[in-house]
Parts: sequence; structure tokens; C-alpha cells
Amino acid sequence: IEQAISHSETRLRAILDCTLDAIITIDSRGRIHTFNQAAERMFGYTEGAVLGENVSILMPSPHREAHDSYLSRYARLGEAKVVGQRRELMGRHSSGRLFPIELAVTEVNKQGERFFTGMLRDITQQKATLQNSIAKSVESQNQLQIDQLALCQLMNFRDSTTITIVKFEE
Repeated sequence: IEQAISHSETRLRAILDCTLDAIITIDSRGRIHTFNQAAERMFGYTEGAVLGENVSILMPSPHREAHDSYLSRYARLGEAKVVGQRRELMGRHSSGRLFPIELAVTEVNKQGERFFTGMLRDITQQKATLQNSIAKSVESQNQLQIDQLALCQLMNFRDSTTITIVKFEE
């Protein structure tokens, strides 16, 4: 049985470490139990440095200070703000740099204890692409308005010239 468990854990670890998304598991007190290689790359911490630490080290204020109360409220009321939903939040790299993430959290009960697994994706590039697209759209709209204004001015100039010529010919 121990060999089967060991083999299962090895296989699970291999799956966790080859995923592109960060996967982090915490207990009901917010302590980190798993932190895959994608999480290491995303947050700049090694797994050894964060195991047993509170997951709030990966969050900026005000979530950093409030995360334990979120867990307590969920335990008391079952009021899910994040569990079972996909949300965009900010993550905090070990360097202090903040970056946008997409987070999905599931809950698992293991031998009477609650664990939460977060799957996180760095969406910095998607946000930059969206911002560039918006900027280009705004630039195009501005150019269109300038072109329309120039056309109106040209039409007004032409009309006033025609009127002047008509008046001059009379």
C-alpha cells in the first residue's frame, strides 16, 4: 500500500509540475501545502520557501491583511466569494512587483479537513494586448473625428466660396 501511495504521489507531482498554470493548495488556515513549478516561476519563490507559509504572502494589500478573515468567514457562514468562481485579481511577486492574475478556487475535504486548491494564470500579456487594442481603437476613432472635422471645414469653405461667387455675380 505504501508503494502504491508513493507511486500515486509521484505521478500527481509530475502532473502538477508540467502544467502551465500555477497550482497552489492551502489548508483552512491559509498555510501553503503545494506550490508547483509554474507557481515558482509566476511568484518567484521556491516551493521550499513557501511551504507552511500563509498564502497571503502572494497577495497585495488589502487582500494580504484580510485573507485570514475571508477564510474564517467562509468556515463560519459558507459564504463563497472566490470558491467555485473565476476572478481577476492582482498577485504579488517575491520582488514586490504586482501583476494581474486569473484565479479559480476549488474546495476539497480530506479526512475532515478543508483544503483549497487555486489554479492561477498570469494574464499580464492578455491585459497588455487588450490595452494596445483599446489604444489603437481610440486612436482610430480620434483620427476619424479629425478627418470628419476637416471634411466639414472643407465643405463649409466650399459653400462659403460658392455663396461669395454667387453674390459677386449678382
